[in-house]
Amino acid sequence: NLSYFGVTHYDYPAGVASTGHEISNNKFLDLGTYDAGSGISFWGGGVLLYNNGYAHVHDNCMTNVRIGVQTGNYYRANPGAGTYQRIEDNTMSVRRRGIFHNLFYSSASPYTLDDNTITAVDHASEIYWDGILVSSHQGVSSTTSNNDIDGTLVPAKTSEGLEVWNVRSTAPAIISGGTVTGVDIGLFVNNYEGYASDAGEGAHTTVSGLVATDCPIGAKIFDSPSSTLHAAVSATIKDDCEFNHSSSGTTGILVSGAAASAIIKDNDASIDGYAIGVDVDAATATVENNHIYNNGIGVRFTNGGDGTVTKNKFYDGAELNGKDVQITSTGGSVTAGPDNWYAGSTY
Repeated sequence: NLSYFGVTHYDYPAGVASTGHEISNNKFLDLGTYDAGSGISFWGGGVLLYNNGYAHVHDNCMTNVRIGVQTGNYYRANPGAGTYQRIEDNTMSVRRRGIFHNLFYSSASPYTLDDNTITAVDHASEIYWDGILVSSHQGVSSTTSNNDIDGTLVPAKTSEGLEVWNVRSTAPAIISGGTVTGVDIGLFVNNYEGYASDAGEGAHTTVSGLVATDCPIGAKIFDSPSSTLHAAVSATIKDDCEFNHSSSGTTGILVSGAAASAIIKDNDASIDGYAIGVDVDAATATVENNHIYNNGIGVRFTNGGDGTVTKNKFYDGAELNGKDVQITSTGGSVTAGPDNWYAGSTY
């Protein structure tokens, strides 16, 4: 019942990296405070890693904590083994965020976040919830792999599964495998909302093998109107990612805003169960070799949205789209072909 963190590893002096630290097989319970008089209201959680302290955080059980694990201010290389750049195999039930993977730059060594199970806990003081936020990584490419995120217990809150903000294009966040269930947006890549401020680096990620289920928006690549800089935002979504909704999803993949772009390719599992499978709204997208079916519209381009649609399969047995490809009257330049397998009732 601590207001701060159960374990804090805060290197001093910050400019001298340390390594070999292990935090494992612990139970963390009821951490974090909302006491306005404490001076640290809306703060606290399981493990805090700061100032170039490289640690292996694994096999911990965190129950009803505000934040599971938070990192920050890494800019020196790990002087030891890569084992101490891992956050893995932890079980977290959290009120605000599972892992806040923040602030890696200069010569920092990248962490891997692997095989963590993160579930939501509803709390009246919180209005947002997300599973993992990768933020302010400048030239350091983290890996997020095989994590299972479930936000179904906070249906009244704004929620995201995986979020990417202020990550440099030359070292995008790598996301592979894992599941996201029951949040508003499964994958959210943006240049403002991640930290309620302008992202000078925009946001960039490469995603493979992710499965998002029953998220009204499966993935959103978003040049935010709240941004003044409008730094580029991009995602490559590839290699058997799956976005599906069992009942009336809004959009499988939304690419929105002039500075937003996406490459969506080689996803032969499915994008299905949405009003719109892929929506390119004032943005740019390449949609290639995907399985897109059982949507009101398979792929739509609108408000100047442009791109290409090639080699896609637009049906699964008798499950068709209402329309396979729609270019609205405001859509931009679109090449629809070659080698699409159309099957909608309207083309």
